[in-house]
Amino acid sequence: MAWLWGDTFDTYQEWWAKYENAAGPGGWVWIDVSYGRLPGNSALRTLNTYVHKSINPGPSHLGGRVCIVSMWVRVHNVSPETFLCAIREAPNHTHVSFTVEPSGAISAWAKYKGEQPEPMNFATGGVRLGRSAPGVIQTATWHLVEFQVLCETGGTLAVRVDKRIVLTMAEQPTANPDTRPGFHGVAFGSTGWADFDMLVICDGVGPTHNKMPGLTHSEATRVVAGSNGVSGPWLANVSGFGTLDMVDDAMNDHDNTVVFASANGDFELYTMAQPTTTKSGIQMVQVVSNAKVASTPRTLGHFLYADGDWTWRGKYFKVENRIPWALNGHLAYVSQHPVNPATGLPWKYPFQTWIGHQVAG
Repeated sequence: MAWLWGDTFDTYQEWWAKYENAAGPGGWVWIDVSYGRLPGNSALRTLNTYVHKSINPGPSHLGGRVCIVSMWVRVHNVSPETFLCAIREAPNHTHVSFTVEPSGAISAWAKYKGEQPEPMNFATGGVRLGRSAPGVIQTATWHLVEFQVLCETGGTLAVRVDKRIVLTMAEQPTANPDTRPGFHGVAFGSTGWADFDMLVICDGVGPTHNKMPGLTHSEATRVVAGSNGVSGPWLANVSGFGTLDMVDDAMNDHDNTVVFASANGDFELYTMAQPTTTKSGIQMVQVVSNAKVASTPRTLGHFLYADGDWTWRGKYFKVENRIPWALNGHLAYVSQHPVNPATGLPWKYPFQTWIGHQVAG
């Protein structure tokens, strides 16, 4: 389980469905198709704020002591020094933060203390561990920026920009002294304007995805058809339309078009569009569903079938209505598949894939 999260910021606009804790009066964060690194792709833009992604590597991963973050970044303002990314133990405790100085150098800061929105206040209760050479970040330019941090008292850190190492340090205080070692979240944002795209978070554990991924391509696809009539009694909320018509939107439209079911065992299955790339070396297939509970809390089975193998391959989520004002209560539920579940082998293009969901309790 080295791969923990990935996001292209496509197919949705409400950042709060997947992220928490944007902070600071006067700050802004939004997702827009006009900001993406590639034509037609979206990016997340921040101004004087950040978003936080909670991560739970689990006890088998030593509390997730190695954190790897890879993302495309375009910084528009570096004066004053701007916040960029923080490796965190919890929403209120940061281990290491990274900033961009007016010179274009990347700095690493440690020993954070205090409450929200402390990731933005990197100089408060913190110490600058080191900095890269100037000029590694150019304003208004997309850069692939990668961080790798061992969150321990005598930890290590490394920063790579456009596949080139720009900062490495060893025997550093990369674990916050006020909390335990290990990370359970990542925050990213900016003091000025900045855009973020194609985010990947790993924990550095396991035989794959245990190092900086380098130049990667992430692509969001969506359902294009029902799968040979294989479906259960899920229903469309709009009379006269099929269930596929409710879930094939290019952009999430909240409660306007949805499918729904209530009985234990009810399931639905859809064919996914093939990725446009024909290259081999697919690292991960990540399935994301936006779901909510309309009345009684239920469990959602989130599953993926590949290459015609009709064996259950999935994960259960307790669907909650934690943020009733966001997305009309919809939240994102995610499962990741680093290998083809039908074969146990790495993904190869092309592949036939269906995804689905089932009421599981």
